[in-house]
Amino acid sequence: MKNIVFGLIFIPFCGLAQLPKYEEIATNYFIQHIYLKEYPSITKIAFSNKTEKEMTSFSLTPYCFKDKSLYDKIQFSAEKSIPEIKEIKLQLKEQVRVMDSKNKSKTKLIVFCATKVEHTIFVRVTIHKPYHFSDSYFFLLSEAGEFIKFCKSGQTI
Repeated sequence: MKNIVFGLIFIPFCGLAQLPKYEEIATNYFIQHIYLKEYPSITKIAFSNKTEKEMTSFSLTPYCFKDKSLYDKIQFSAEKSIPEIKEIKLQLKEQVRVMDSKNKSKTKLIVFCATKVEHTIFVRVTIHKPYHFSDSYFFLLSEAGEFIKFCKSGQTI
């Protein structure tokens, strides 16, 4: 089994930046419960520390949830994406490299700022392997930071 150790420090840029725990909770869950099971062959991930317009310029709702009542209120857009992550340490088979211009072709994990809709927190985490795939996961959290559920874009739960 792979040992995973990582820490996240988010810059106060997100709308809910005073509570970066939401992004951390979603990222923790993704790494511990999804990444190791769904992407075992990917041993290096670069964490995006720059906004990439072509990848983050969108207005998207998490259509994988059956409850459609909040769709019009949920917005993930380029200006809400995290522009920089100061420190991420993740130990897999090889040391993680922070995203920069030298490794644009590496698999990237992009964490989007939490979006609060009424009493529910939504966080989007995308894993992107250039020229291969881009999978987005949407996490629902309570205001207290408790994990409720997640869905993968393209699936319905």
